[in-house]
Amino acid sequence: MKGIWLLIGLLIFGAGILGVFTQLHTTSVTAQAAPMSSTISTGAVKEIPLEISIRGFSPWNPSTWIVNEGDTVLLRVKSVSGAYSKGVTADPIAHTFVIDEYGIRKEVPAGGTIKVEFKVDDRAERFTFYDDTTGNRYQTQGVIEVRPIEAAPTGVIRVVPLTMNIKGFAMPSYQYFHATSNAVNVNLGDTVRFSVTSIDDAYAKGVETGAKYHRFNIDEYNIKRDVPAGETIWVEFIADKAGIFTFYDDIQEYRIQSQGVLIVN
Repeated sequence: MKGIWLLIGLLIFGAGILGVFTQLHTTSVTAQAAPMSSTISTGAVKEIPLEISIRGFSPWNPSTWIVNEGDTVLLRVKSVSGAYSKGVTADPIAHTFVIDEYGIRKEVPAGGTIKVEFKVDDRAERFTFYDDTTGNRYQTQGVIEVRPIEAAPTGVIRVVPLTMNIKGFAMPSYQYFHATSNAVNVNLGDTVRFSVTSIDDAYAKGVETGAKYHRFNIDEYNIKRDVPAGETIWVEFIADKAGIFTFYDDIQEYRIQSQGVLIVN
């Protein structure tokens, strides 16, 4: 009898060991089969502010945004009122923000703001974001184009503080000098992080007219960012093109008086 119980115990123990081995093997196979992105992160964050109403995304938001492969994209989507001509205004409504290629589908509450963040990889060279609430998707969408990095990131971050008013750009330590005398020098592959602040328009004899709305542009890097009056924005990108590039404010009447130079060695 003891021999029979011993045999039964050995069989139960063996079945337990086999079950554990089978479970570990299955877990290992599943993990190996999971899709993995080989895209290397650039470390740069591309912030995209979006406003959406029943007419779609606001016309002052660019219909196409350019990002680098490996960038982190941070979208802030705000539901706003749909204003029509003759002073008629519709209240904000709820929307559904979608990016199919990245499996993103998030609800935007009426009058609320959501944050959508993801890393751009090589799964698509061009993809759309759209509102799935309205009847015609093609009237409520925008496009994100993915640009491959032309130079390997160095991992170095160059922080460039700039102030701007109607007299142009200036480094904080050179408030009374024109920005074109303060060229920004970086190396190919560096991450450039501009901190751009709209400040008061100060004149002689203490006359100040207050801060103004501006726009920060670098054409060759497809950068076009609004700078609200009195506020600071961050513009970050990989300097993967060598050369001399102009950054400027196209709100000003005389662009030549409101520009500076970025030199990528």
